[in-house]
Amino acid sequence: MPRTARQREEQGLHHIVVQGKRREHIFALDSDKELYIDTLLRYKEKTQIRLYAYCILDNHLHVVLQETEEEDVSSFMRRVGVSYAYWYRAAHPERQGGKAIFRGRYMSEPLQSEQELLEAVRYIHQEPVRQGLVSHMEDYPWSSYRLYITGDSLIDSRLLLDSLHFGGGYAAYMQEETREEKHFLEEVPLRYGRSDEEAREALQRELERRGVKEVRELESDEVKNMLRTLRFQEEISIQQLARITGIGRGLIQRLK
Repeated sequence: MPRTARQREEQGLHHIVVQGKRREHIFALDSDKELYIDTLLRYKEKTQIRLYAYCILDNHLHVVLQETEEEDVSSFMRRVGVSYAYWYRAAHPERQGGKAIFRGRYMSEPLQSEQELLEAVRYIHQEPVRQGLVSHMEDYPWSSYRLYITGDSLIDSRLLLDSLHFGGGYAAYMQEETREEKHFLEEVPLRYGRSDEEAREALQRELERRGVKEVRELESDEVKNMLRTLRFQEEISIQQLARITGIGRGLIQRLK
């Protein structure tokens, strides 16, 4: 079934998430992250698309863009993705052969107002802290957080900085806690479509002769390793794992 074209939004603002195929760490090396940022900025310069924020982690990235009359978000992301994949394969010979490195087409969420834009930028700048990678946003080198502090012209910072001129400023706003009830586009697991029976069979293989009720009695590291295997190798969804093991979704979702 052919894909339908993405619709242009009135504001043209989009919060976008790009993932590695099968959750692979296609941005694992510093050189990978640097390459994607360089590619993003190079095509931004060519197309005049507006770039408000980015944050790159090992297996996914966030970016906030605003399309223009000359360039829509779909075209821009396609150019960036094709270019990055070409150079990524050259840098990683084991990935030769034309296999896709991205999980299909990127995910996109339209932002309908300046306030939603501000909240999305704050959310993605806080991502490395939420993931436990750093203690402070300014310590993470692969996001646009520090570019706002330094006033770097590589990104389109003026709109947000002007909006936050009053009420404490940029740094103070970025430190505010994101409202829990607010929905943001996140990296999400693939929808594998396995039956619960298949998921339980995979769980039983991992448990060997032990029963499902014994899961919570295992050592913490053993449980986490088992869950990683079931989630990433056996390809069982977070929701199913939580259902068949009785372990909270939060713990499973935090596994890397």
